[in-house]
Amino acid sequence: MENWRHFLKEEKKRGIRLGDEVVCLRAEISPKSDAEFTLYTPGPGTKASNRILRLEIIGQINISSLKSSGPCLTADGKKPSWHVEAIHTAEKYRNVGYGALLYGFAFYVAKNDNAGLTSDKDTGSKKDAVVKWDSFEKDTQTFDKVTTPAGNNTFDYDSVTPDPDDDCDVLVDDEQNATDFSFDHKNPQIYEKPMAMYESNHMDFLDQVINSGFMSEKEFNKFLDQAAFTSFTNEYDG
Repeated sequence: MENWRHFLKEEKKRGIRLGDEVVCLRAEISPKSDAEFTLYTPGPGTKASNRILRLEIIGQINISSLKSSGPCLTADGKKPSWHVEAIHTAEKYRNVGYGALLYGFAFYVAKNDNAGLTSDKDTGSKKDAVVKWDSFEKDTQTFDKVTTPAGNNTFDYDSVTPDPDDDCDVLVDDEQNATDFSFDHKNPQIYEKPMAMYESNHMDFLDQVINSGFMSEKEFNKFLDQAAFTSFTNEYDG
């Protein structure tokens, strides 16, 4: 009976998984520098104003290169690690795979820059993120730890080791640091198809927005930024 109650409790935590045709992805990528992925779904109906004003943020991830903080676990022939500055999934859409998608997009960008990916090294991570990074470490079939030519795979925040390639001058403290490793996804190409599909949906919706005359592209992007920021604030504070 206890197991059944636990099962029901876990089931209640699952959010909504939308049809692929109504999921949109705005991807903003600055090669070798930073990237932002915003998943959202337009509001109901056919009227442009309703579809815009009632759109819902599914989730967002922001990542950037740690190149300004040092080698930060630079492997042989590779570049400094990237880190996840912020990630959230709206409660309505949690535990159905969207968070994993966002991480997947991040690993894809890092891999394209020939670098690993690690947790936030500026302000730290929440408990859910710590669990996620622990799962990456355990999943050795999918991930490799980035290792320097000298054989080190752990960030050196205080220049303790003689290896210069593990040095990383960052602000995060031990209590809020989700991982001391950087991870290399072995096959991030699996995220190319959903990324292309959801980006195409976004471009189609953006065309509808512009053609309606309700908002310009610049105004819509600003509106989407504000919606994503509100969503992040609500989820983070919650």
